[in-house]
Amino acid sequence: MNASVLHPPNNWHLSDAVVGNVVQRSRATPDLTRFSIAPSRLRTAAEPQEPLQARAWKKPRLTEVVQVGKAEPEPRSKVETTVKEKNTNSGNVASLIALGKESLREARRQNQRRYRKKQHDNMVSLEQETNKLQLQIEQLEQRRRAITPTVRRDDCYWSVVVEYFRLFKLGLMEQPSTQQLPSNATPAKDISSAQLNFLCSKLAQDVALNEGRGVDAVIYSWRRASFWFQDFRLELEDLHKGGENALVAVTKTSFTITERTLRNVFPAIWDDRESETGSALVNKLLGQRIVMRGTTFFEWDPTRSLVSSLIAQSDLLTPVLRLLGCLKDVERVFGKAIISPDFHWTSSS
Repeated sequence: MNASVLHPPNNWHLSDAVVGNVVQRSRATPDLTRFSIAPSRLRTAAEPQEPLQARAWKKPRLTEVVQVGKAEPEPRSKVETTVKEKNTNSGNVASLIALGKESLREARRQNQRRYRKKQHDNMVSLEQETNKLQLQIEQLEQRRRAITPTVRRDDCYWSVVVEYFRLFKLGLMEQPSTQQLPSNATPAKDISSAQLNFLCSKLAQDVALNEGRGVDAVIYSWRRASFWFQDFRLELEDLHKGGENALVAVTKTSFTITERTLRNVFPAIWDDRESETGSALVNKLLGQRIVMRGTTFFEWDPTRSLVSSLIAQSDLLTPVLRLLGCLKDVERVFGKAIISPDFHWTSSS
């Protein structure tokens, strides 16, 4: 056979004579005129080309721009339609802006109306509440007038005790002008009229005290405390019943120790102030502020409506021990003093 890989069956169609008679197809030349490029911009290969940087920054000529961007003018009717549409749109925008402003004004007016109404409602409500309160006050006042005032039997001596501490919270109101303590027989010129009237009207003539009896003994006891203790102060901290006809007052007493205090109340250590021991004790006590806790017992006589017993005591031992530091010195201070550690005047005074 004549057919093989190198000789296909139709090899006679591919003979040199047949292939030589085939005409070569030519390619069509592109039409460059449709791109509207000016002939002046077409360069030949022989023409020198500008550098890339220069060409990038070079502005095109006006004639070239006009020639490249040349377009036919739009019809007059179309331009007028566009202008009308723009005018219509501008009018619509203006109408929307005006409508928005009017809506805001209307919202503000509504807010103001609601605010005024709320204020008015508050004023009306307040006026109604005021009228109700005034009516209640009048009713309570009428009920108060209708109630017959009644005083309990034990209210009287409660007020007496409170008044006692109010009048004598600073001791005697009028200090004696002399350097020596007035005696018990001296007329009560160092006591105010309010204090004296209270003692004579609220205390029994035979009132019992820590030491002695009678109103004169009360005045003399207050005279010594006010004269010998500087800046004396008596404060009522609590008051409660101590029995059927008795009251117990919880008190706080304070005063300042001066030379007069040491000379008259603690004469032993004052006389011994030249010695080393006495000088140390005087220096520890002089100028110190003493604060004592104590109680005062009031017994009321219901038949006479007077105070029949007035017993007071205060803890003088604790603050003195705190100042001196040892019991031996405390014993030396109170050894020959005219006052006891529980703040009672001794019989020697």
